[in-house]
Amino acid sequence: LEPATSTLSSPTTEKQGKAQSDSAQTAEPFTFAPNDWHYVTLIVNVHKVNVMDLKVDISNFNREFYSLQKFNINSFYINQDQQIVTVSRFKNKDAAMDYYHSISSNDKFKAHILSQNITVYPMSASNYSTFYKKKESRALYEEFFQKNYINK
Repeated sequence: LEPATSTLSSPTTEKQGKAQSDSAQTAEPFTFAPNDWHYVTLIVNVHKVNVMDLKVDISNFNREFYSLQKFNINSFYINQDQQIVTVSRFKNKDAAMDYYHSISSNDKFKAHILSQNITVYPMSASNYSTFYKKKESRALYEEFFQKNYINK
């Protein structure tokens, strides 16, 4: 007689295996790095918003509300319908979020944001690079932002 062997796995092992496969399937391209340098990005519908005017408005906003800080404002096309306007740089997530809340609630920008002609995101430097390089991952940033920055 051969000894009986059990083919049942323990519930703990099954949970660990499921957790590992779940995390492998949902591996996010973005990483949460709250202490890294950050940018605040404005994704702009170029058919609805004049980017040059927007950059002037951002510059005036910075002069009025952030006069002690020196920000760079850059823009480039990410596809034929959108440009990304980047305000840089912020020492961490908290500084970027302060700016995000300030610009998002400002009357000069609020209407465009509410009508979704402009989408504002703080991004760590590494996520900014990923957002730019991996076009297929851009749609995933909204959920990542909500989860890690807005905490919804």
